[in-house]
Amino acid sequence: MRFSDVVSLMSTAMAVVHWLPDRDRVLRFLGKHAELLCEGHECLDVERARLKAIGFAEVRVLGETERGRYLLHARRLECPERVAT
Repeated sequence: MRFSDVVSLMSTAMAVVHWLPDRDRVLRFLGKHAELLCEGHECLDVERARLKAIGFAEVRVLGETERGRYLLHARRLECPERVAT
């Protein structure tokens, strides 16, 4: 799997999370990763709070996407449990 595939997967997961029947399950899955790159769809405060709620201690804005949304990098400070791929 290429890096760009991983970024697309994580960005897509965050983009569709609002329409999923079990949104919390997806967020828990994303929270198990050591780092996450994603495109925010809501205001920065909401996106930061959401990412911190699932275990990311550090959330940085890397830039802006072509759609004018935040590109975020979230990072856990402790080692997360292993995620099966």
